[in-house]
Amino acid sequence: MFVSGFVVQFALKGFGEHAIAAYGVALRIEQILLLPVLGMTGALLPIAGQNFGAANYDRVRAAVFFCWKLGFAMTAVATPILWFAGGFAMSFFTDDPDVIRVGASYLRVDAFLFPIYMMLFSINSLLQGLKQPIWTLWISIYRQGFGVAFFIWVFVGWLGFDVWGVWFGIATAVTSGWVIALFVVNQISQKHMGGLFAVSVTKPA
Repeated sequence: MFVSGFVVQFALKGFGEHAIAAYGVALRIEQILLLPVLGMTGALLPIAGQNFGAANYDRVRAAVFFCWKLGFAMTAVATPILWFAGGFAMSFFTDDPDVIRVGASYLRVDAFLFPIYMMLFSINSLLQGLKQPIWTLWISIYRQGFGVAFFIWVFVGWLGFDVWGVWFGIATAVTSGWVIALFVVNQISQKHMGGLFAVSVTKPA
């Protein structure tokens, strides 16, 4: 997270102080709306871990799918707030129109990332419940380290985008990290509990 914040702010400094300020405020708004999702996906960890330890794999799957269903319901509420009311939310923290404008642009991009964040957090909890926490570290290093830096460079340094290039770089890093996480959790679950989408699989002797 520290590396990601450093890279993003370093990229934003070329667009003015208002861009850095906007990112800081918008990030806090994002985190407030993510709190329910973080709580729910965090609760998945002990449920998945306990049932995995008891070889009750169907309940592990049921917990994951219920988490996703509830998570999509939560993000369905948060997404329109970010898209339509991002500027209004920014105005509670600043009167600077440039800060509000740039912050609102970040929140609009972020609106599409909320379901992906939810699935990433739940996959992290599931991987830990399956006793494979090291994969959450590698996925996070890619997403918040290499991915952010590389894709921001692609959009801003190579394609010449303005501040939107920073937001698109973040979005591409998050989305590609989600794809990697789906692949990893599918392989891990296939190995340890017969697959994430299988049914009635018992623990091998």
